[in-house]
Amino acid sequence: MDSYNKKFNQARQRIKVIQVDMSQDLFNQGLFDQEKTILMETQKWSLVEKKVLRQKSRACWIDSDNSN
Repeated sequence: MDSYNKKFNQARQRIKVIQVDMSQDLFNQGLFDQEKTILMETQKWSLVEKKVLRQKSRACWIDSDNSN
């Protein structure tokens, strides 16, 4: 598993935990702040994943000797 993928999955797991905690303590501003931070981190790793997949796709395309 790639390191970006591992970090992305870890962030997603942390969001789940934070959201469960939020459902039990609706007025805890600290949990809302943590969720916001982790959501931004998740978005960052999602963009990294998209870029990596795009680069892998291009590399496969070049390796297959396709040219336009």
